[in-house]
Amino acid sequence: MTEVRFYSALPLEAKAIREEVFVREQGFDEEFDEEDGKAIHALLFRDEEPIAVGRILCKEDAAYFGRVAVKKEARGKGIGRLLVQAMEEEAQRKDYHLIKLHSQLDKAPFYIKCGYARVDDEITPDQGYPHVWMEKRL
Repeated sequence: MTEVRFYSALPLEAKAIREEVFVREQGFDEEFDEEDGKAIHALLFRDEEPIAVGRILCKEDAAYFGRVAVKKEARGKGIGRLLVQAMEEEAQRKDYHLIKLHSQLDKAPFYIKCGYARVDDEITPDQGYPHVWMEKRL
C-alpha cells in the first residue's frame, strides 16, 4: 500500500532520500537551502517505508515543485507519478492551478508523461546539470 504524507518541516526520512539521490548518486553539493523552511514536503511511503520525496513552494504566481526523488530500488514502478499526482492534489487543495518546475533535462520526459510542457527552449545550468523550465495547468 502506498500513502503520501505532507509536512511543514523537512522530515529526516525525506532528507535521507534527498541525500542519497541528489548528493551521493548525482553529486550535487548544495542540496538543502532556505526554501526547505518555506516548503510543504511530500513523502511517499510504501508499506510504511519512505521511498520518494518532493517539495512544494507556494508562491504568488504558482506552486513550484522541486526536489522530487525516488529511491533507486523503487524507480520504474510508477512511484514518481503517484508522488507528483499527490503533490498536484495538494496544490489544488491550496487553490493553485498552475504548477512550475525546473527539471533536470534528462528527467523532462518523465514530466512530459505527467502532462507537463517545456515553457521555452532555454537550458539553464544548476550546479553543472542542465535544467529546463516546465509547467502544467490543473
